[in-house]
Amino acid sequence: MPTLWFVGAEESKRMMKAIHPILLKPVEQFETIEEFKEMCTLNNFNTLSDIIKYPVSQLLKKPGFGMRVLKDLLRILMENNLENVLKD
Repeated sequence: MPTLWFVGAEESKRMMKAIHPILLKPVEQFETIEEFKEMCTLNNFNTLSDIIKYPVSQLLKKPGFGMRVLKDLLRILMENNLENVLKD
């Protein structure tokens, strides 16, 4: 994977994965728990890329975003080998 000259290797890797097509898929097309869908509606998240813009610490402060929703998000990301795109 090429490294982008203006960012470090790890950030470059994260950015390359961030364009994965699954991240642009509407969240309502995923099989998720109802809480996940409700959280997306409350926070105007339309795609996974909208969600992963925030670090986990900020996501957990958003309305409707609890540990069950985080687990479901991680499940979706892991199923697509994208668990590393989520910021700490």
